[in-house]
Amino acid sequence: MRFLVRSSTVRLAALLLTLSVSASLAQAPAGMGVIVPPAHDDGHPASVRAALAPAAALARPSAPSQAQFAKYAWPLGRALGDHVVAVNYTDLDPGPGRLDYMGGTHNYDGHTGHDYTLHNFRDMDRGVPIRAAAPGVVTYLDDSSPYDRHCDFDWPDGGNWVWIAYGDGTYHEYLHMRRSSMTVKAGETVAQGQMLGLVGSSGYSTAPHLHFESGDYSAPGGNYAFREPSHGTANALPSLWNVQDDYQGDDPFQVTDLGVFTDAQVGGSVFNTSYCDIVNSIPQPLTFGASEAHLDLWLQFRSRANDTVSVIVRRPDGVVYGAFDWAPTEEVQFGWIWAYWFFSPYVAPADFGTWHYQVVRQGVTIADKPFTVAAATTFGPRFWPRGGRSFRIDGTVQRDTLRRLPYGPPVTYALSGAPSFVSLVQDSIVQIAATSTQPSRSAFFRVVMTDASARRDTAFYHVVDRSKPLDPALDADVPEPASLALFAGAQPHAGPATLACESHSGGRFTLELFDSGGRRVRSLFEGTKPAGRWSVTWDGRDRGGAPAPPGLYFVRLTGPEGRVTARLVRLAR
Repeated sequence: MRFLVRSSTVRLAALLLTLSVSASLAQAPAGMGVIVPPAHDDGHPASVRAALAPAAALARPSAPSQAQFAKYAWPLGRALGDHVVAVNYTDLDPGPGRLDYMGGTHNYDGHTGHDYTLHNFRDMDRGVPIRAAAPGVVTYLDDSSPYDRHCDFDWPDGGNWVWIAYGDGTYHEYLHMRRSSMTVKAGETVAQGQMLGLVGSSGYSTAPHLHFESGDYSAPGGNYAFREPSHGTANALPSLWNVQDDYQGDDPFQVTDLGVFTDAQVGGSVFNTSYCDIVNSIPQPLTFGASEAHLDLWLQFRSRANDTVSVIVRRPDGVVYGAFDWAPTEEVQFGWIWAYWFFSPYVAPADFGTWHYQVVRQGVTIADKPFTVAAATTFGPRFWPRGGRSFRIDGTVQRDTLRRLPYGPPVTYALSGAPSFVSLVQDSIVQIAATSTQPSRSAFFRVVMTDASARRDTAFYHVVDRSKPLDPALDADVPEPASLALFAGAQPHAGPATLACESHSGGRFTLELFDSGGRRVRSLFEGTKPAGRWSVTWDGRDRGGAPAPPGLYFVRLTGPEGRVTARLVRLAR
């Protein structure tokens, strides 16, 4: 048997050229590419950056003031580590080199903010909120980008973004939003934690991410100066974060996603596999057929230079089918590889069952992806090419035809949690009325796809009506439906906390835990419940199994009737 590995790193706005390496099973692939300098320094064409100057002048305070920079809350609805990776920090080197706030090179030359990247477009489709890190006035915005799924370097526009003035001459900016997801208008005042839109990949972007930056006009000649918000060994300025997250530039090899796939899924040949396939999260077959010519693997990761891992495939009895050792030759902020082994005719019926695709580092298994091998390849239902989108109410009836994998089984569709002005017509078309009845700018609903074996996939929709009041900030008091209730019990908690949920109608629910900065700590429940009362116990740990620190948390229950929020105070044990 032989295998091939192809590797690449994506720097979001700078390309790392790929290099293919063919080797025997005993050899490790080696070599990466070279960085192509980006054509811009902050996500904007020069014409856009020049247009910001007049808007900034209008937003400056009338009396001279010293720019202090407000403290920042976390700007995403998910925390680092919750399908979010810090791919780039601000480049503090004034020349052609790279220097991040901790003295490393976790960035690219000329980068002027922080890039917080979702693992793939499936995460983007679920809808990850972008929240105002600090209060201020929406001074400038652009929501005209028609495409929010860029994964290559053909950028037709500058993307969707919001620029907010704090009031003392400082600014913060949010770039690459999802199409039609922007919830604010120019001139509006927003509170800290207020939703601005959803993460996308519009404009100068090669993956779904938020580019967040801040600055003021304190540079010589009154020019704009970018401000690195994190304090570190290479940045003596105080941190602007309420809570500064750990530096990610020296993390060991970490797997962000992985899976197996067939040649047919990438146009008939594994050699067609591209980064765009990976960032779209190649769907794993329900069963992988023994008749397939190749067993194809993909792996998305981040790593330090020369951090060696073993990639292993095991049969159901634990015997190794194939393995190789591999290490990137330089730090990889957000990278991927693919590999294959010949499969048919080397697999017999005795090998049918659950196999394992594993990644092992220093003797510890850091990823284990099970997959089922059977006589024939089959697929479950999956929305494709996208699993959700945003719509803006514009006075016209809008429609979206639901689409799925072409080789999946027959399916039916049903709305879940949809507002009254949304309907499903002709069995597979989502129809949104010309006007809405939603109480605030954003409304969310889902479409559930089900096959004959009751296997499901879900698409996530977001409707924006900018004629309605702004969405409430994360910790704001929100009118709650009388038919939905959430009880966090006596406060505070030092150990496990039991959360009681009650619904008059039943349906599909999510129960999520956020910290006081708006970061999602953990998903506590996602599934279907009948009408009535049910409970979920939080064991006091985060998604990684570590004890959550003491402090204030918010628990949010979302269901067909709407959403309710409860506060939970955790004490140190």
